[in-house]
Amino acid sequence: GVPRELRVVLEQTVFAGRGGPHGGGGASDNGDYRIAVRSGLLGLAALGILVFHLRRAKVLAPVGKLAADATGKVARAALYGACFIAAILFVVASVKAVYSVFQIVGPGTFGEGGGDVARQRGFSELVSFAFLSAGAAFVFLRSWFWLPEHAAQK
Repeated sequence: GVPRELRVVLEQTVFAGRGGPHGGGGASDNGDYRIAVRSGLLGLAALGILVFHLRRAKVLAPVGKLAADATGKVARAALYGACFIAAILFVVASVKAVYSVFQIVGPGTFGEGGGDVARQRGFSELVSFAFLSAGAAFVFLRSWFWLPEHAAQK
């Protein structure tokens, strides 16, 4: 009685432990490699955008020397906004990274599927969320110490 389309989707989900679009458990890891390459390319694009904006920001609002005019006030608000978003992202990604350690240590308890599959997912999430945590920490610290009132604390 399950419609064919729904059955195909269910068979391809990660939780079923059968490969599918996100890999995991199949004879081939091509799906995992595709996702890794896509993630790497997205990371390179994000890094390029970050470098462009950092160079431009140094010209418009020099580090530790924000003007008292409207441009300085907007820059100050943007930097505090970046700190806020980066702090939230750091907390969430760090919690997910720590949880993935438990998936690696106790795969039957903290993960779905067999032991090896759950450990692989845990390791994959550990690496992903650790990088995300590091990136969020970098953005937070960079933005925080850009502000004149915090630049002296370096």
